[in-house]
Amino acid sequence: MSSSTPAVFSPRYARYALAVLFAVNLFNYVDRQIISGVLSLVQKDLAVSDAALGALGSAFMILYLIGSIPLGMLGDRVRRNRLIAIGVAVWGAATFLSGLARSYGQLFVTRSLVGIGEASYGPTATAMVSDLFPKSHRGLVNSLFNAAIPVGGAIGIIVGGIVGTRFGWRAAFLLVGLPSIGLALLAWRLTDPPRGG
Repeated sequence: MSSSTPAVFSPRYARYALAVLFAVNLFNYVDRQIISGVLSLVQKDLAVSDAALGALGSAFMILYLIGSIPLGMLGDRVRRNRLIAIGVAVWGAATFLSGLARSYGQLFVTRSLVGIGEASYGPTATAMVSDLFPKSHRGLVNSLFNAAIPVGGAIGIIVGGIVGTRFGWRAAFLLVGLPSIGLALLAWRLTDPPRGG
């Protein structure tokens, strides 16, 4: 196959799609790490133990691990933009619902659902980003795409701490859950590039 971008995608469109997927990846890690900025507030409000707080993170990671392989395989068989959009909608809604949680059990379920939503994103989006650009640019574009990981993680912790301290931990989840719903719509409208181009 040619090493150039497929003819159906202009360089401008490829950059736009990368920007959308970067923004999604950024909020992926904001949503994932927001809880780190509000853990002490959650613990105080819900009167839970350190072990229970640790279980919140473990539930996310276990479901993320279990879901990544089958959802990655599904990403090889269906339109990737649609799978990404559904995953973003799931984790965005779950993050928003975390802000409505009134008990530890409810928060545990919603944080677990964030793990399932995010499991659909990593493998699928990385492959899609690679297929949007010529082979000679894939290292650069994947480094730009993955720069969202530390930036989003830091933003999540900082925003969680600031918003949580000022307005309560639930407000932090509500604030960061909403943009993910809008990003899901943008991802749905992307065009899935030919695979392995």
